[in-house]
Amino acid sequence: MKDRLGQGLRPLALGDLLDLPYRVYRHRLGLFVLCGILASTADTAATLVWQGRWASALTGPSGSPDPETALLLMFATLPVILLLAVVTSTLAALPIITATRDALVGDDRPGGEVVRESWRRLVPALGAAIVSTVVILAGAAMCLLPAIPLAIGLALTLPPVVLERRSPFAAVGRSWQLVFGRGRGDPSSQANWVRVLVVGIVTLVVMWAFNAMASVPGAVAQMVAAFRGHPAEMTVLGPSPLPLGWMLPIWFFQALVQGVFLPIAIVPWTVVYLDIRTRHEGLDLELALDRLRGEAAP
Repeated sequence: MKDRLGQGLRPLALGDLLDLPYRVYRHRLGLFVLCGILASTADTAATLVWQGRWASALTGPSGSPDPETALLLMFATLPVILLLAVVTSTLAALPIITATRDALVGDDRPGGEVVRESWRRLVPALGAAIVSTVVILAGAAMCLLPAIPLAIGLALTLPPVVLERRSPFAAVGRSWQLVFGRGRGDPSSQANWVRVLVVGIVTLVVMWAFNAMASVPGAVAQMVAAFRGHPAEMTVLGPSPLPLGWMLPIWFFQALVQGVFLPIAIVPWTVVYLDIRTRHEGLDLELALDRLRGEAAP
């Protein structure tokens, strides 16, 4: 099967795994950018509200510093802000996963239809995202080293929820099975866990570069203000050499830029998931057979 990318489902080399996600990103740019911007701006707004609450607690009702109350508030509300981040990222990820699958099998549906279909799996997807996040954070809390294989093994948790309609815990187990239970286990470019690790490192570097680029305007504005001798003044969001009237637009501009590139951190995992299923489970043959059955049915 061929799609408009000129790329049907077929086993991919490691280089193709790194190139194909960017072609898919350009192919569904409008839908991906919209999903990314909505998620990024919502996450930024929630973070600013949380930061404002923390800054007001730090100052205290009498205007004097109250670090104990601020510290307690930070630890008490940190799980809430992390949960909001998981919710916003999952809302963005579901349509991106579905549209990526559609692009690779040649079924480019309207964005509204993709969003409606994918969000029907929101509840189990949130459950899977929370379970995998808690497991990885628990591994990181014990020691950084256990978190690395956990992150590798759970990197493909969301696609099974959306594309195989799995339950949260079944999706977690399915991700682990695909990464470590399919194909070779030696450290070669054909091993799934090596490919996931390479794709993850490249994706992290690319996203770090884009996020650094997005933070340049704010950093430059604060450097110019400090160079001109503006002292850092306490605002409702903490100390800043610039007034909120300047900083808020800069922060939301950063959120817009980060949202444009956010899908680049999601598309590769769907491509890897489909590649593993194609190489080790014959997904391309399965879809071709389903298509022939559908054409023969009339």
